[in-house]
Amino acid sequence: MEDFQSDDESENLPFRRRKIPNENLTDRIMKLQYQRHRKHTHLAKTHKLYQCVFPNLTISDVDYPQVYGRKFSPDGRHLVSFSMDLKTLVIYKYNGAASAEHLLTKIKSDVNLINQESYCNYEKLRMVLFSAFFTKKFEITLVKDRGGLNRECSVFSTDSRYVIVCHHCTHSQMYATQCFRENFYQNNETLAPSSRTPVGEYNFEVVDLYTGTKTFSLQFDSERIPIAHQQGIYLYRNKLGIICLQHQKILLYHFENGILTECDQIGVDTPIEHSNLEPFQSPYFGTTRQAIFTFLAERGKMEAENSKDPFENMKMLGTSQCLSKMKLWRFQFLDEDKLFIKFIHEDVVSARVVDNVMRFAVFSVYSISARRILYMFDGASSTLLKAFEENCDDFRNAELNGKEVLYPSSMACCIDSRMNYLRQKASTATDERESNKRYLGQIPMPCQNFSYSPYLDAKLFSYDEQFISNFERPKPVSSAPLNFLSRPSLLKKFQIKTGPEPDQSPANEKKLVAFNFHPFEPFAMSLQRCGVHFVLNFHIRHNSVK
Repeated sequence: MEDFQSDDESENLPFRRRKIPNENLTDRIMKLQYQRHRKHTHLAKTHKLYQCVFPNLTISDVDYPQVYGRKFSPDGRHLVSFSMDLKTLVIYKYNGAASAEHLLTKIKSDVNLINQESYCNYEKLRMVLFSAFFTKKFEITLVKDRGGLNRECSVFSTDSRYVIVCHHCTHSQMYATQCFRENFYQNNETLAPSSRTPVGEYNFEVVDLYTGTKTFSLQFDSERIPIAHQQGIYLYRNKLGIICLQHQKILLYHFENGILTECDQIGVDTPIEHSNLEPFQSPYFGTTRQAIFTFLAERGKMEAENSKDPFENMKMLGTSQCLSKMKLWRFQFLDEDKLFIKFIHEDVVSARVVDNVMRFAVFSVYSISARRILYMFDGASSTLLKAFEENCDDFRNAELNGKEVLYPSSMACCIDSRMNYLRQKASTATDERESNKRYLGQIPMPCQNFSYSPYLDAKLFSYDEQFISNFERPKPVSSAPLNFLSRPSLLKKFQIKTGPEPDQSPANEKKLVAFNFHPFEPFAMSLQRCGVHFVLNFHIRHNSVK
């Protein structure tokens, strides 16, 4: 007792003692019911209840059907999966976080591969656990011939009723030669065929999750679309955009009731009829390239008038040759009328070079209605980087179920995420232009690639972002359990264990794990690859675990 200081002695300390808030569930519920709160803070107080209810039990090596579990729908009701042969889309109904509680009455701790006794005793549990949480609703065959579904491409509508998936097959270069006059070279921006950039047939399918029917199909032939992780497809509310790298254009569709209706096309004008010229021999620029030169000419004219220097208007000629080699690369919606487009050198689009981050690039804000460029930035612009750091939610398109996400864990609204970003930026400090290029290389951002699970909210929990983050990408397997600390108190709340220990798998094998969190319930899945097979782990809430 003598080691502790009294209140009078603590007042003389040069620092203030950290006050640990009460994180008891009953206490917080009572405070929500009976205490008065500041205006617009009730939902934030409710969100903190997740610090008291969390997945505290891990069951490893769960038996599962021969499917790839891709993603939960934004409303959390369905799980979209792909069959092993990538021909069929399987839709499961999620039964709730407490649907398997009757099977876990005798379990007091984690069930993993290391504890052989528990592994044998609860082998039957592993066989029925998947069916307890998920019930198969529909099985829709979308691919009947060659090709297969891309399991890294799935976009949900804002009402969580429809999902857009894609399957494609690659054409040979002989096919490209045969289609030379037909549909391969559609304009003068078309890229030359190459083995590094094969073209193919892409089919986008719209599936109704409630009825299990295919409502619409969209086909592209002799095209190249980056569909992995939704890099070439973007859905903003009821507008869908698809970028076609081969023919250098962006197609815009109106998405309503599961039907896609083409409403606009950006990049190439309607071909002008020439008597002796093919479309790919047209001497005219496309709309986007023409918009770039128009913007530079108008800006040069304005600067010449302000500085009264007639040669100021000629500076754009120094970059005209370089800009003539720029091609469409990535895009995203900023709102329903504005596109954020990235142009990069044609060597990157044609895959002649590997490092696309350090290549010369141009960012532009394009108005769809005015059909002109509003702003233009260099690939190492400090102004654009500052705008991205302060308004990154506008780039991430933080929307869910048609409403803005109330608690986006981004550096624009979370001081903890911002401090982590600044520490990372300071640790990799190099030349300012190179640093700006690397951090601007992540925009435009893909569509629906961030998890909005409250357990990945940096305002609520602290965790090692090297092994798990809200950006949905496979991460390296951690040798130790992933600890989640309460952000206010820094006390350990729960931990997540993934798959077998490193000594049970080859040392030279690359070990990756993909996490799939439910949008709002204490339930998560982790899929780890071990050799030629996969290990599925469930991270659930169980009241008997201390």
